[in-house]
Amino acid sequence: HGTFRAALIDEFQDTDPLQFDIIRRIYEGTGCPVVFVGDPKQAIYSFRGGDIFTYFRATAAIPAESRRSLPVNYRSAKDLVASVSAVFTSAGNASPFADGGLTLFPEVVAHHEGGKDPRQLPAGDGRAALHWLLLPADPGFVKGFTWTKTEAEAMVLPAIVGEIRRLIDASAGVLARHLYSFGAR
Repeated sequence: HGTFRAALIDEFQDTDPLQFDIIRRIYEGTGCPVVFVGDPKQAIYSFRGGDIFTYFRATAAIPAESRRSLPVNYRSAKDLVASVSAVFTSAGNASPFADGGLTLFPEVVAHHEGGKDPRQLPAGDGRAALHWLLLPADPGFVKGFTWTKTEAEAMVLPAIVGEIRRLIDASAGVLARHLYSFGAR
């Protein structure tokens, strides 16, 4: 903290407990500003130690008057932001992490109807912006979660690849019309 009088930790939602402890030991009690920038809904690095609960413990320790949130999403489309926000803020007033409400998410709204850089997607299937892929009931299911990661991947990966292929195939005409309108042939 003698050399660096402030710290900005970007993508803080992917911080692991050791990384946070290092930052805490350097800056705690120094009066130096430390800014955590992160979105817990985007935590994706648990496979390498990123711990979303570290994010929640750290942000809960910040006095309420010093916390700031960004309630407006300037990048994504309105229907997608509303769908994701509903998953993380409604859930029948239950936390999506089933932790007794310790992990609360602020409501976020979209600034743009179609997002910052709207893309024309294939129309016609009438599906919503957010899709759920539900695994079939496991015949051995009695109580609790019984699918292994390997079993779930065997079902999920082909479905995701199929959806990507469907979007690419359906978008071919859209791309061709877009290129033609700019004189590409």
